[in-house]
Parts: sequence; C-alpha cells; structure tokens
Amino acid sequence: MIYEPEILPVELVHPDQHVSVAEFVVWEFDPDNTAWIRLGLRFNGQEFVVGHEDYFHAMQKIRLELEKDDLYLNCYGASKNVFPSPMSIDMGAGHKAYRYTIGEHARISSLVSIFDAGDDVIISTVAEQEQYYRDWQMNFPNG
Repeated sequence: MIYEPEILPVELVHPDQHVSVAEFVVWEFDPDNTAWIRLGLRFNGQEFVVGHEDYFHAMQKIRLELEKDDLYLNCYGASKNVFPSPMSIDMGAGHKAYRYTIGEHARISSLVSIFDAGDDVIISTVAEQEQYYRDWQMNFPNG
C-alpha cells in the first residue's frame, strides 16, 4: 500500500532575514521502519528527509541541519516556547505541542500544530527551545 505524503508550506528565514517558502513533506510512516514517521523539508532544490518516532523530534533533526547554514523555520514546531508533552507524542506522534508560558501550567487551549505558524512564533535554535522547556519545567518540580 502506498500512501501519498501531505505537503505543507513553511517559511524559511535566511541569515539576512530574507524569507523564502519551503515545504514540509509529511508521511504517516517511514517505509524503512513502519513504526516511525517520515518528515522531509524541500527548498531551493534541496531536500532533507528523516525518519523518527515522532514529528516534533524529526523536525528538530532537520532544524539542526538548517542551523549549520543559519536557516530557521517559521512555524510553531520551531518556536522557542513550544514543546510537546509526552502524551502528545504518544497520542499524536508529536503533531501537536503546547505553547508554554513560564510560571503557568499548560492548557488544552495552548495546543498548536507544529506545522502551523502565527504572529506569536518566536524563531529559535533547537538549543534555545530545549532550554526554555527546561526553564518552564523548573516551575513545576513535582509535575
């Protein structure tokens, strides 16, 4: 059985702040490992494709490659204050994640698709995003 991938547009921010359009290529499974998903990013004749257990961490792998050239994605999955909960990874393969605010508990209303974008996206590196999530967790040491 062959599944067609979903194609989703995303903005790519260049070092000079120029913005170009790229596209995610989203497969529900990786043919090399059907327990995983596959995610690709196409732009300027280039394509990064990775397999992973969930979309969020697959996107992080792609972002790490982009960061080598000072390229950044403008979407919630790359926003400094967005990170999936363990349950959102288990239940939805990391397709949705929470927008976190330091000192506040996550709410269902703060769930976003990692492939969407909005005016509140805070473009960041993978390291900055992971640090923000750790900082948020420090406010809730007992869960």
